[in-house]
Amino acid sequence: MGGLLLTLDTRIIDLAAIGLPRVGKKTAAALAAAIAAINAQPDPEMATVEDLLSYLPMRYEDRSNLQRVAGLVDGQEASVEVVVRVGGVLPLKGGRIRLYEFFGADGEGQIRAFWWNQVYLNQVFRRGTKVILFGQWRFNRPKGIFEVENPEYEIIGLNDEEADKVSIHTARRVPVYRKLGEFRTRQLRSIFHHLLDHFSTEIPELLPSEMVVRCGLIRRQKALREIHFPDEETPLDEYNRSASAAHRRLIFEEFFWLALALGLRRKERLQEPKGEIIETSKEMLETISGSLPFRPTPAQERVLREIIDDMAGPEPMSRLLQGDVGSGKTIVAIQAMLVSVANGYQAALMAPTELLAEQHARNLSRIVSG
Repeated sequence: MGGLLLTLDTRIIDLAAIGLPRVGKKTAAALAAAIAAINAQPDPEMATVEDLLSYLPMRYEDRSNLQRVAGLVDGQEASVEVVVRVGGVLPLKGGRIRLYEFFGADGEGQIRAFWWNQVYLNQVFRRGTKVILFGQWRFNRPKGIFEVENPEYEIIGLNDEEADKVSIHTARRVPVYRKLGEFRTRQLRSIFHHLLDHFSTEIPELLPSEMVVRCGLIRRQKALREIHFPDEETPLDEYNRSASAAHRRLIFEEFFWLALALGLRRKERLQEPKGEIIETSKEMLETISGSLPFRPTPAQERVLREIIDDMAGPEPMSRLLQGDVGSGKTIVAIQAMLVSVANGYQAALMAPTELLAEQHARNLSRIVSG
């Protein structure tokens, strides 16, 4: 862990000093820049681990069920554990394209795995390496074996040795991420796994405990872990529909902070001095009402009274008038404008299109001149 304590507030550029596997200074800086870019953050150095963990998978795949070679079906997607027997690089088309392949077996059958232009794998898959492969298996009838092209792989041991590491890319439910800057899903999956595994303190709970219980939410720490690496009990379809308990918790939290911020902003605005003073009288309202070409409906009269009360009140007005087309919203707005004009202020009626603005201008001129 180095000398640093990993928390959600840790800067991404500091991950290299924590000792995260395969995350050096260059990788950490590239991660910070990529996260800052998608979040429109002006300074990549300020991007945090929490910002990084908020980059969620676009979907999930179930690679948890290991299949034996003898049980494979043509076209099946499956994880298969084999031991590498022999492999090598084949130059094709005059050496412009090179293919790496190996043949392996699990004691019940033999397979062939191959990758295009990834010759470094010749140093990865040594003879006797135990590996789990995931991909779409095809049966090669002339050769009489199953083959897989460009599979996901995970080294789990060598010869009879058992690996002591946890599977990340195979033999489990795995997240699939959109490309983030220069980082593809396999590298991101590994980074997120080690990142979550290296937390030396509990991820703090930000919501009140009573709210978490009352709303049936899971804890924040569990949500962050499971949204990246799903649990085995929840149907995977719920994760892919963003309907899992982890998704619900983080969605609720995002809306909670948004509602809280809007509430605080509204409170601050209501505490500001209003400035303009609107006064009304019975005679003024009767004059305005008498200028209309028709008598307002009871609903229109009620809404207008509420708007005028807001205009005359000590706090700034913030009101949304909602109604069906033709219900009389515009005539209510015109009467509120006339109240402002009667108090010596100006009023403006805005419309989204020029055609609608011209229509309102004609109607307003007719009402005022009448």
